[in-house]
Amino acid sequence: MEDLKYFKQFDIKFATLGIGIHEFDLKIDKTFFTKHNNEEIKDADIDIRLSLNKKETMCLFQFSLKGKLILVCDVCLENLEYIFHSEEELILKISNEKRQSEDENIVYIHSNEQIYNVEQFLYEIIYAQVPMRKSHQDMNQTCNQEMIQWIEINSKEQAQHTDPRWETLKDIKLENN
Repeated sequence: MEDLKYFKQFDIKFATLGIGIHEFDLKIDKTFFTKHNNEEIKDADIDIRLSLNKKETMCLFQFSLKGKLILVCDVCLENLEYIFHSEEELILKISNEKRQSEDENIVYIHSNEQIYNVEQFLYEIIYAQVPMRKSHQDMNQTCNQEMIQWIEINSKEQAQHTDPRWETLKDIKLENN
């Protein structure tokens, strides 16, 4: 039940708002990524400032995200803190016909709609922030040296125990045409 309340914050009831600028504060934590089945992001503490400029036939959303993600280091497999800041915008166009936009930052909705949920848009913004390579060194942090040593020792042991079937394959001579 508490999760339902948490996710309600992403429902923006733009239809009830007057023309002009409106401010919203949103908060993202681990609950958000648990719902999205994202195992790459272990935890989060993100503050979002949403400024919505409502006009006659559109709404301009300005998102300012600041916070940290807890990710797993690719080198030592320990948690690391990834601090980020991002500014994004979304244009919500109100139309009487169903349309698709080529631009990912423009969304068309029917004039009967009264609420727009920004959850998926925020998920995509945040997930795009996650670096391909995640390491403590890249974040000016220190890796767990005990874990690195353990990984190196086990990697060497694994390399020494090669499957004997591979050894016999080395002797096969292939003809070149």
